[in-house]
Amino acid sequence: MTIVGIDPGLTGAVGMLCRDRTIKAMMMPLNAKQVDIGKLNEIIRAEIWIQDEQGGGSVRDEMLVVIEEPSPFPTKLTGKDGKQVYGGAVTNFKMGERLGELRALCLLNKWPFILVKPMSWKAKVLHGTDWRGDSKAQAIRYMQSLHPEFEMPSAKYKMEAMADALCIAEYGRQFHLAQTEVF
Repeated sequence: MTIVGIDPGLTGAVGMLCRDRTIKAMMMPLNAKQVDIGKLNEIIRAEIWIQDEQGGGSVRDEMLVVIEEPSPFPTKLTGKDGKQVYGGAVTNFKMGERLGELRALCLLNKWPFILVKPMSWKAKVLHGTDWRGDSKAQAIRYMQSLHPEFEMPSAKYKMEAMADALCIAEYGRQFHLAQTEVF
């Protein structure tokens, strides 16, 4: 089974826990400052097709897509100078639009998916760490301890985004295991 974790921001990433127990992560593909849904489709589709051991052709691997559902920003924000600024509504609209595109991508490809709030995946995956203090650093540490072979990029924002996406995928793995346990 391949589990895909998506941190949907423009500086977000895609993380994959692959059937062969390898992990892959990449920054969200962009085109003109928007998520390139076509490219994202190609990336995921390339990972979920595996060789059929009996027929010699390709078959689609079992999969689950886990999309982080962003929390809305307040419509009134306080700037660094203490003045009220507006802009949360535009950001919320764009994030909602992106979330809709990702849901449509999954529905059109008939990929099973779940949405997860940031607080939910962090509480589950980073349980036992001080994730409320610095969840980005904790996500990096967690993924490095789980997969020391994975080379994180040197740019901090890329490292944080990829670690988050992989943690979101790990949430999906734990969610799937909990749903399929036989008692």
